[in-house]
Amino acid sequence: MVSDRFVWPEMHKDLKAWTRVCLSCRRSKVNRHNNAFNGTFLGPDARFNHIHLDMAGPLPLSNGCPYLLTCVD
Repeated sequence: MVSDRFVWPEMHKDLKAWTRVCLSCRRSKVNRHNNAFNGTFLGPDARFNHIHLDMAGPLPLSNGCPYLLTCVD
């Protein structure tokens, strides 16, 4: 990090301006601003009518398994 090795007046403002025009900085930026859905959701008619699956990993082994599977009904 630049701030670990250098300090100058208005450094934060300068770095913010530089990262806005830096193409590789803009490409690697992680957008953490999620937009919430403003509508309403219809409830399911029956169990297992609509399910969501997600998989994460690899993680440290648990019972010899490196992945985690979640299922939401």
